[in-house]
Amino acid sequence: MVAAAGPREWAFDNSFAPALQEVLAQHPGQDLGQVLEEVATRDLVVGNPEQAEHHPTIAQVGGGQPAPKNFRSGRKRAALVANQNYVAVSGLKTPAEEAMKFQDQLRSRGFEVQTAADATAEQMREEYEALVDGAGPDDEVVGYFSGHGLPQGLVGILYGQLPGDILPNAAISEYVDQAVQRGARMSFILDSCHSGAAVRTVMSEQIARSKRGPAPASGDGLPKAIALAEAARRDLKRFSAVWEQRVGSVLQSIQKLKGQDLKGFSEADRKARDAELDRLRAIRTRLEQRLAPLALQIWTRRIAALRQAAHEVASKSGRPLRVPPETITDVRTLGDQLDWLDDLQNQALNLPPRPEKLG
Repeated sequence: MVAAAGPREWAFDNSFAPALQEVLAQHPGQDLGQVLEEVATRDLVVGNPEQAEHHPTIAQVGGGQPAPKNFRSGRKRAALVANQNYVAVSGLKTPAEEAMKFQDQLRSRGFEVQTAADATAEQMREEYEALVDGAGPDDEVVGYFSGHGLPQGLVGILYGQLPGDILPNAAISEYVDQAVQRGARMSFILDSCHSGAAVRTVMSEQIARSKRGPAPASGDGLPKAIALAEAARRDLKRFSAVWEQRVGSVLQSIQKLKGQDLKGFSEADRKARDAELDRLRAIRTRLEQRLAPLALQIWTRRIAALRQAAHEVASKSGRPLRVPPETITDVRTLGDQLDWLDDLQNQALNLPPRPEKLG
């Protein structure tokens, strides 16, 4: 599963989808899973004054197991949902066009593609359930969503009138799990704000299973790396609660002003609104500058142990892991830090099995 943004991040139009299209075009014959892995390594710079970049995130289930010889010899099917024209919520400009481009790429790779536009949560559920219910061993299936997202899940087209019109992250995790249990390979791509929360749901379920099951065959370093990453994540989550308490209300005021419809505003009113935005942004900057040293202190005290765990996991997997980021570029999202922790846990959860001892 690949998400356009981290759990605390917004995604932006003309950002993730162009990056995905670029990699697809560069590697027309490459395995889709490898394409998504490459896209997930990119930091997408957008230059927004409230969030300068967002970090695609990835969760992999069963990536350390060798594929059977007949893998993906079955059908290739995809269900794409593009929510653009929201009712009573600000619309989006690019989901429909981006979904059509992805549809063309998938069809060139032999996929049968079903598309849905401006869907409610229930209609999304029907599309994805039909995709999974029809999956069999050796099939390859792709789920895709482009639209608004919340930390709770994917936003249906009627959310502005019906606040419960959300497809929860737990449902998305269940679709991935069901497809894998049926012997299919599933890729799920989420191009929405806070979509990293869905990735975390999938990864958290994997971590829970690793704790419930017997000692993993992939190596003794697995539980240690996961535990260290989870401890660091809890530290950062506690910091985020402090940030939300002190800075969150200022950011909400900024977003409310930015969302104002300026039609009918006089020139003086526009200037007053812009001046208030500048004032609030200055307040936010001062507050973040005060909190940034605390965030860095929390992160720095974990780096040595995390670096050692990453070295052990990389040695067992045979795949290098980048070093943990030393600095914090965004104290609101902690995007670089959370993205690196995802990388560590993904690799630790998908180590190749240890060779059996003879004799």
